Amino acid sequence: TRGTVQLLAYISLAFAMFMFSPKTAFPGPWAIVPVGLTALIIALGPTTPKWSPAQVLNWRPVQYTGAISYSIYLWHWPLIVLGPWLVLHELTFWDDIVILCLTVVLAALTKKYVEERGQRMKTLSGKARRSLLPALASVILVAVISFSVFSWSKQLDASDATKISAIQEQAAQGGSCLGASALVNATSCTVTYGPSVITPGNKADAPWFATAKECSHKVMSGGKTPVEECNFAQPQNPAALGWVHNVMLIGDSHAEHWRAPIYQIARANGWHLVYTALGGCSTVEALVSEVAGQPTTPGQHAACRQWREEVQRRVQIDKPDLILLSNFVAEETLDDGSGHDQSQQYSSASVKTFSPWIAKGSRVIVIRDVPTAGTDLGPECVSKHMKVERGCSAARAKVLLPDVVADWAQSQQSPSIGVVDLTAQFCDSTSCDGVIGSLPVFYDHNHLSITYGLTLTMPLAAALSQTLR
Repeated sequence: TRGTVQLLAYISLAFAMFMFSPKTAFPGPWAIVPVGLTALIIALGPTTPKWSPAQVLNWRPVQYTGAISYSIYLWHWPLIVLGPWLVLHELTFWDDIVILCLTVVLAALTKKYVEERGQRMKTLSGKARRSLLPALASVILVAVISFSVFSWSKQLDASDATKISAIQEQAAQGGSCLGASALVNATSCTVTYGPSVITPGNKADAPWFATAKECSHKVMSGGKTPVEECNFAQPQNPAALGWVHNVMLIGDSHAEHWRAPIYQIARANGWHLVYTALGGCSTVEALVSEVAGQPTTPGQHAACRQWREEVQRRVQIDKPDLILLSNFVAEETLDDGSGHDQSQQYSSASVKTFSPWIAKGSRVIVIRDVPTAGTDLGPECVSKHMKVERGCSAARAKVLLPDVVADWAQSQQSPSIGVVDLTAQFCDSTSCDGVIGSLPVFYDHNHLSITYGLTLTMPLAAALSQTLR
């Protein structure tokens, strides 16, 4: 019986080792599998039948690995974190093999020459006071170094934030060679892509901090959903969009990262703009069962349903001239119970959602989703290639994920439904870039930076004008 239980435990551990993926919620409920099974194997003790896989533990290399396992634990993570910065590219399979070998070598050396030698030192193995003083000194030294590094990083962040603010003011003016303007003015710009002139991922560039003095935070009438209501009453430069007065911007966090350029357009055209978004919630009337591979909860379903109901009420009351929307469709999986594929489900849900809006006279424009940055185009890559021209570039087919709502809207060929597609401001015919016009395109793995968003003002305004003709 003991051997059978051991066999099942090892098989289950092997399952966890090979089947768990980055999408597995860990730490989380699945952690009980490796942790619980390891505890079970220990509890069963060393007695095993000859056919039990536990016999492998008696093998000398396994015994030695166990002896240096704590040293392996201490060394492996710093090497994994520092590795990409040393080789200046994402770690490959062979890089991982080198890190594994280096981890074992360093663990063996520190085990023999640091841990074991320290245990034998009379100074440390004598009175407790003798070992306490070096330990206390080490703790103080680590604390001083950590505080110094923290203070230094805060000063760098503050300096970067000041620089980013100045560049954002310049980017908002347009006509320069920053960001997307370098593509628009390619014939006159000497640098089309990079390297980046600002450090990526600074909080000053976070899209959720984009706002305008004309905006105020409120909640929807009769509900709890937060909205940002903006009154750009005096048009500064009314042009082709002058006939539009009341506008709504709706979606999830991928609508949020369009606020910076849309506020610029709203100010120029004197719009009354209402913005509302809820992360992880689809704009269309359907249950989202997964977001980025993670199952959603009943609480999330209820929050999304309430948000959509309040949005519908607001649209019915305000009757906006124009509704702009964008969602991270590629990472939101619908489940309407029909069993149809995602394209069909999104099509049915879009008809259900948009038909009442159109019936009230609103024009609906879907902003096609941007490429997903991941580690290919995001701040991790840009930080490692700050001095490299086009150091962060990825195949268009890999990072430009399908947007089935935009595809559906394009197929309608209706004057009431349109699509704005700014893919050309992120990708050429074969690849997409993480730095364009010396600016990081993305704040994180899938959201635009404020600074790059501001440089999209003119292309977005032109695309809206063309679509609304």
